[in-house]
Amino acid sequence: MINKQIELVCELVNRVRNYTRKTQYLWNWSCDVCGDSKSKQHRARFYVNKRDNNLMCFCHNCGYAGTFTMYTRLKHPDLYKRISQNNFLNTVVDMFDYNTIINRKGMTEDILAEIFFIKKFKNEEQYRTFLSRKNILLEEKNLERLISIFKKRLS
Repeated sequence: MINKQIELVCELVNRVRNYTRKTQYLWNWSCDVCGDSKSKQHRARFYVNKRDNNLMCFCHNCGYAGTFTMYTRLKHPDLYKRISQNNFLNTVVDMFDYNTIINRKGMTEDILAEIFFIKKFKNEEQYRTFLSRKNILLEEKNLERLISIFKKRLS
């Protein structure tokens, strides 16, 4: 998840004023929440930094503080949409009964490939290891359906 956020922070280079990358996990630019000094255009007091496994924002001018996700929700809704879709795809597997999802009416192979991360793996053994490591317990027929989708994607 943090890798996707880092990609989005790097995309802001052309959207914000005075964008600079200070270190691997520290960025700085002019705050677009408060406007950050209209008279002195070179000032940049908005910082994004990594804390735990998340990116946090803070403006030393107006005091705005929050997660990078909430900042994008406020100032860059198109990026927020991408973050929230990515978060949903990463957490949907933990939220539902897997067998019900697979057997749901209208569940296409493309949707199952997205939800169960079939596109990320190069061989069947890696994919089976992923399912067991994530404790995705499936009935045999549902596991076979996912594996057949996986094999179709390889060919």
